[in-house]
Amino acid sequence: MTTDDAPLSQEDLQYIAGTSDWQELDSVWDNFDTPGGMKPILHNLQTFVERRDGFLWTLERLLQHGHIRLLWWTDKSLVTGTPEEQVDIIRQAFPEDDEGMEEGLWFYPVGCPVGVIWQWPGRNPIPFTE
Repeated sequence: MTTDDAPLSQEDLQYIAGTSDWQELDSVWDNFDTPGGMKPILHNLQTFVERRDGFLWTLERLLQHGHIRLLWWTDKSLVTGTPEEQVDIIRQAFPEDDEGMEEGLWFYPVGCPVGVIWQWPGRNPIPFTE
């Protein structure tokens, strides 16, 4: 996705970063769970694939701006690689439809290979600005 067809505004990204802080990845997915979104985050993503791609796009931006880090559920070590490479780990394991999301339970160790941390020593995220 390019900036021109970004699924969310910079303000939406900042809102998600603020309201999902200290939560697991399912709290970010909550913004994409419903086709078209729900207030205050509205988007034009209707199909599961569109919503999945919007969610993954958002995770990549959160990584790029230093809001989150991903860690392996197996040993709690940090996932390495570029933000795109890290998000690709989730993309490869992601369910194929809403049913596979198991109402958000997929994000826990049974389904998703990684978790998220929002706080660490020296954390200094870059705000989302136009």
